[in-house]
Amino acid sequence: MDEMTVTGLDELKGELELAVHKYPDMAEISLKKMGNRLKREVIKQTRAVVKEHSKKLVKGYKVGRVQGYGMGMYVEFAGTAPHFHLVENGHRLIGPNGEDKGYVQGKHMVATVAASYDSTMGVELEKMTDTILRMCSIS
Repeated sequence: MDEMTVTGLDELKGELELAVHKYPDMAEISLKKMGNRLKREVIKQTRAVVKEHSKKLVKGYKVGRVQGYGMGMYVEFAGTAPHFHLVENGHRLIGPNGEDKGYVQGKHMVATVAASYDSTMGVELEKMTDTILRMCSIS
């Protein structure tokens, strides 16, 4: 899956490293909230784009535990339904006799939400940083 990157937070990097080192649990909680918010947005997008049989697709969205330590913390998001990659990326239709019946375009639910979530995530990271810095009384 594509990685999401956020730009514009370089000036707070040193302070954030210190704060995350002192309060890793706050960073963990914030990352988990952001992961769950991403999951909710992907579910909304899936229900809007996939017209039928989306229940098992939506039930297969999982947000993993916070992994890593310090500035290397991250949360994984995955679609565990067996047909997720087919709906997301598209696939060829093959008939029972092996004949090619065409191509079904992908819906790109996660890619769409991830692109729009990039700007929102920057604001959420700033809020998390401000909260941690207030607790750490840095700024």
